[in-house]
Amino acid sequence: MAIEALRQTMQDANCIVAIRLENVKSLRSMAIPDTLEGLETNVTLHKRTQYNSSLHWYEFSTTTLDREEWQENCKEYVAAELEARDLQFVSMAPGAGDTTLMEDCKIKCQNSTSSEPLYKKLLEFRYEFGSAFQVLKSVGYDGAGNAMAEISLTDWANTIKNAIRTYLIHSTALDGMFQSMFQALSAGSTKAIPTLVPTRIKEI
Repeated sequence: MAIEALRQTMQDANCIVAIRLENVKSLRSMAIPDTLEGLETNVTLHKRTQYNSSLHWYEFSTTTLDREEWQENCKEYVAAELEARDLQFVSMAPGAGDTTLMEDCKIKCQNSTSSEPLYKKLLEFRYEFGSAFQVLKSVGYDGAGNAMAEISLTDWANTIKNAIRTYLIHSTALDGMFQSMFQALSAGSTKAIPTLVPTRIKEI
């Protein structure tokens, strides 16, 4: 939600080429009820004017209304990198242009699994993902803590009625990144792992 709020706030949003998140803290889960009323949420953005960077950094906070009280769910910093003006910073981002790590991972991850058995096994581990969030289409793993996955970016639109079609980064794609980490830990869902929930992102 913070990324989408940033996109809607910026006048030159069409020039965004990358998004950065920093020191993100997940404070409270967001339980979305399956009702017509849904869940009332609030996202605030405050520009970081004193931050020493040419990027467009904002401090954000997401809150939800629970029993007539606003509860904070997630907070910290989000930034946009713009085409041309910030191009040097895009090229300097950690790992930008370096395909060595990806190629090494491809060589290591020779074992593979597909979407249906993967999510069936995850359910046995008490990880339940709705149809819109079942975005891993193929997974490679080596059983030694490495994994790589193909993540669908558009399948969610077929599972949500009257869905808005334009997003900078849809939440299901971002969630898929974390799901791929579970595959590294569980060797492609072949090894049981305890229920884990990410609570902090240093930088992404």
